[in-house]
Amino acid sequence: MPRWLRADVEQRADVISGFRDLSELGDQRASRDQVNVKTIMDRHDGVGPGFDSLRLGLAFSVLLIHSFTVAQYDQGLSLRLWNGPLRPLLLAILPMFFGLSGFLVTGSAMRTRSMKAFLALRLLRLLPALSVEVTLSALILGPLLTVLPLRLYFTDPLFFAYFGNIIGHVQFFLPGLFATAPMAGVVNLNLWTLTPEYCCYGFMLFLMASSALFDRQKMTIIAGIVLGILGVGNSLFDLAETDTMYGAPVLLMSFTMGIVAYQWRERIPVHGGVFAAAAVALYGAWSFRGTAVLGLIPLTYCMAYLGVQPLPRSKLLSQGDYSYGIYLYGFPIQQALVFLFPALKIWWALFSVAALVALAIAMASWHFVERPALSLKRIVTGRREAVLDRLEP
Repeated sequence: MPRWLRADVEQRADVISGFRDLSELGDQRASRDQVNVKTIMDRHDGVGPGFDSLRLGLAFSVLLIHSFTVAQYDQGLSLRLWNGPLRPLLLAILPMFFGLSGFLVTGSAMRTRSMKAFLALRLLRLLPALSVEVTLSALILGPLLTVLPLRLYFTDPLFFAYFGNIIGHVQFFLPGLFATAPMAGVVNLNLWTLTPEYCCYGFMLFLMASSALFDRQKMTIIAGIVLGILGVGNSLFDLAETDTMYGAPVLLMSFTMGIVAYQWRERIPVHGGVFAAAAVALYGAWSFRGTAVLGLIPLTYCMAYLGVQPLPRSKLLSQGDYSYGIYLYGFPIQQALVFLFPALKIWWALFSVAALVALAIAMASWHFVERPALSLKRIVTGRREAVLDRLEP
């Protein structure tokens, strides 16, 4: 090839390479400018990299709060905590749990597009571990620690009623159990969320039957109407609000906001500044009574933002989803520890011991009950889903 022709070819190649470099740089800048929840989930096979850690952190947060309640309830420590500067953060824990659940199960519902399959998947996630926990409490924990003779224990109506927890008929008491504990008689306070949880899934089935779930404009309108009703009720009548928590209506609304967030996930930017602003707005809104509705949008953003962050998680905790087991077993473990070891009636001591015991039992629950049950998903869906559907309380 003549020298002049070779030089011309090399010059043209350099120009083309320069244009290619500029194009790639532009694509990278556009990608950075357009980072949203969906793009990050797509990079991780449809899973937010931080959702597992967030769920686990929320479960341990519930355990920590209940350490104050179980250990020093009779000293008023729990009420002082809820009436202090941490109140907005404490209020956010369960609504974020439900918002996260709404976000994740919407993905499941939109993949299956079958009410029967969706319901079967939810029951596979919820009932096996719940049934085992309720049964162990009634048949092992109760007989070991009750102050009543076993004959009276097993013939008491409370014993039989306790199994109603499996189907959402919540019962906190077993005969003669924990009568002298600071929070007297309560076996598992966490079961109160079963009723709103079942309501959330009933609402999801309604949305699927009406096809509203598959039309995000309609779903957004529905969420706006419900948000408005809740806002008026909460502002004027303290609807769904007590001194220590938000009630079922706020949890249902949080679940609904999670649904909407999933549907619009490609429009939700992932930006640290927005997250900081949302956190401040949430804290400010929930520092006052009657303002529950004002905090739901920033709460939902914070949930989605954290869910797509690479939150730290140890190798041990990465072997399964232990959050449900920690939530289910945490309260009865704490009650039993305080009953057996009165020296643990100090919140930090109780939390330290209960966290280890609850984690060990949650790991056993996952590996021997929950995961085997979830392996039946392929029978229900006829295929292996990209995302392991999980249930949060």
